[in-house]
Amino acid sequence: MAVPPKLKLRLSYDPALPPDTEQLLTRTVHGTALKALLVFDEPFWRAKGLSGQTASDVGPVTSTFDNSPPGGTPGVLLGFVLARHADELLRLPEAQRKDAVLRSFALLFGERARHPRRYIDHSWTEDPWTLGCYHACYTPGALTSYGPAVRRPHGLVHFAGAETAARWYGSMNGAVTEGQRAAAEIAKALEQPEPAVGTAAGITAASALGDGR
Repeated sequence: MAVPPKLKLRLSYDPALPPDTEQLLTRTVHGTALKALLVFDEPFWRAKGLSGQTASDVGPVTSTFDNSPPGGTPGVLLGFVLARHADELLRLPEAQRKDAVLRSFALLFGERARHPRRYIDHSWTEDPWTLGCYHACYTPGALTSYGPAVRRPHGLVHFAGAETAARWYGSMNGAVTEGQRAAAEIAKALEQPEPAVGTAAGITAASALGDGR
């Protein structure tokens, strides 16, 4: 199981998770982040000698990248809105959120950036399959109190993901290495005799989270 910690708590287990695992998972906080994509007929910023990559302390967009396809068209600018800036935008109606993002791009790339032919944004906080981004953080004292439960298997359930990594925590590297670690654990467990009926833990039910990938 390699879902975000909060989603692990939205599943039902039989037998139930150990108390220290429950306590650890309840002591996680997911970040707040939005991603915006602006699509133009061409990457107009390149004609000005601009790379499309920026960092700003003004916000709400604090970093951008040229996300255009290899062929160069259409031109696509990608921007991230994080932390307090994202919290503030999520309190606004959709139209005001879009306007704030476009004004931020215009400060970086000029007035033309305010008029993309298509605008797309995504809030991971409002996504039922992530509940936040980029990863979850443990609250103070969580790991010192319940650390052994981070990646301890629960019967047939083995835990992985970026939040179980001891190295490269919260990153793609950490997620991949944890997947390899969990796969090795499972391969080793499969070499052992099967447990007696009724002693293995497994997922029995999941609460409805809505449609998603």
